[in-house]
Amino acid sequence: MEWICVAEAIPESIVLVAYNDKQFIKSFIVRGCYFKKQEQESEDEDHFDYDEATDKYYIPEGWYECISNWDDYSSVKIQGIVTHWMPLPPAP
Repeated sequence: MEWICVAEAIPESIVLVAYNDKQFIKSFIVRGCYFKKQEQESEDEDHFDYDEATDKYYIPEGWYECISNWDDYSSVKIQGIVTHWMPLPPAP
């Protein structure tokens, strides 16, 4: 498997994401995904986009780190510049 530049393609599922953190000036690799505009609904009314036509709240478009061990959140917005992604390797 090879890294794919985000300028070439955006994935449709959970993948490995490489990004540069703005605050710590470090590079990270995490499990992540890209949510398109109005793709993922949200129950939280404070930090998300509201669509009057559907009367629903949506997670803002962008890259998110996927988290499987938190009770309250399944993903958090990546605060950095995503440069590349690759499909997840097969499980052992």
